[in-house]
Parts: sequence; structure tokens; C-alpha cells
Amino acid sequence: MIRGFQPTLDATLEIDLLYRPQGSGGQRLATATVSDAAQGVDGGFPGDINLVLTAPPVMPSCGDTLVVRIKFAQGSSPYSDLDVMLITP
Repeated sequence: MIRGFQPTLDATLEIDLLYRPQGSGGQRLATATVSDAAQGVDGGFPGDINLVLTAPPVMPSCGDTLVVRIKFAQGSSPYSDLDVMLITP
């Protein structure tokens, strides 16, 4: 889930979920492009986006990382606050 404050409600975000085994470049597990206007979610804060990324299972080892990469692709005002919650089974 991505929550934040973007007052103009016109942000477009590109989001990737990456799995990086220790000592390797890693792989993209899931990707999405979302916008405030398409989401229609404000939760009391302009700029809130609820997003579920579904990814295939991986066999992790000690030292591996799971990364959420977010790119602010466009919008007429920046996010002044951005919170990301990653929930795994």
C-alpha cells in the first residue's frame, strides 16, 4: 500500500517489486504504473494509492533483499510525504 500527500492529485507512479539474491543483479517480480486519477482513492489525503502487486514465489536465502522501487513519473506537485507498506505472506 502506498500512502502519501500529493496536493494536486495528478501523480503518476511507476512501481517495481524486485528480488535481489545476494551477489546477483536481481530480477523484477512485478511492475505497475498507477495514477491518482485512475485510483480514485484519497483516504482523507490527496495522493493516496492502494495497490496490490502479485508476484511469483521465490526461494530466498540469507542476505537476499526484496525491494520496492518507486519512480515519480509525472505530476504538477511533488509528494510531501510518502509511506510504503509491504506485506508478505
